[in-house]
Amino acid sequence: MKKTLEVKYTEKFEQLRSKVAAPFLKLIAKTHITPNSISYAGVVCMVLFVWFIKSDQWVAFAFLLISAFLDGILDGALARHLKTNSDKGKFIDQICDITVFMLFIAGTTSIYLIKPVPAILFMHFMVLSKFFAVIKKNLGKKTDWIIRPFVGFFANLLLYLTY
Repeated sequence: MKKTLEVKYTEKFEQLRSKVAAPFLKLIAKTHITPNSISYAGVVCMVLFVWFIKSDQWVAFAFLLISAFLDGILDGALARHLKTNSDKGKFIDQICDITVFMLFIAGTTSIYLIKPVPAILFMHFMVLSKFFAVIKKNLGKKTDWIIRPFVGFFANLLLYLTY
């Protein structure tokens, strides 16, 4: 069976992400920190990004990078490493991803890089599109939780590039 371009790039991205996360996984696994805690820490870092963006943009940028690393690379890799990945964890990760992105939009809006009305409309339609994508993709599929969330690098990348 021939792989699609999306599948090929997703596999390459997963390999790269695994290499970046690997040095941290064994250390974090020993501390009993959960993947969900990593996702929540990414949200906290993004709240700090919003807090500092007006007063110290370098500190804000540092929190943005930390949030991207925690929420974009480390949380899922840790779940796979610990073999604790579940639909509930994917759902929490997806909610944290959306929250992080909304906080990013709010922060950049607060320093007038983005106008408020388009930012609010974009956030509204982003949440709706994610919600409907989850429903459509998972009709009739079994899950170990309430829903089976749809997550993926390319789905988020397309959304961010659209904005």
